[in-house]
Amino acid sequence: QSFTLKAIGRQLGNEAGVALAAALEKNSSLQSFTLKAIGRQLGNEAGVALAVALERNSSLQSFTLEAGGTQLGNEAGVALAAALEKNSSLRSFALRANVTQLGHEAGVALAAALEKNSSLQSFTLKA
Repeated sequence: QSFTLKAIGRQLGNEAGVALAAALEKNSSLQSFTLKAIGRQLGNEAGVALAVALERNSSLQSFTLEAGGTQLGNEAGVALAAALEKNSSLRSFALRANVTQLGHEAGVALAAALEKNSSLQSFTLKA
């Protein structure tokens, strides 16, 4: 089963991102999750919540977050890296976050997570 939400040009903020994360955290059948929230108000609160869900969800095999032009920053990037270190079911991870506030700290954390994760077969980062 897969879930895709395209919120390009629509208001998708932290509250909606946190709600999606809560659902993802509890879902035990979803294998693929894609959220395209380009140019919206998605920020660190939603990013951290998605990371917690990713860490706790053991059925998900593919996770894609396209967050170009959002308020996603280092806090969310570091949280996603921590989730990657602990998640052993994920095979594919993609974070496309150009024109965001992701910086050096998030990049270093994601690199360290790659060293520790042994289940990933595909990793995409566009920042």
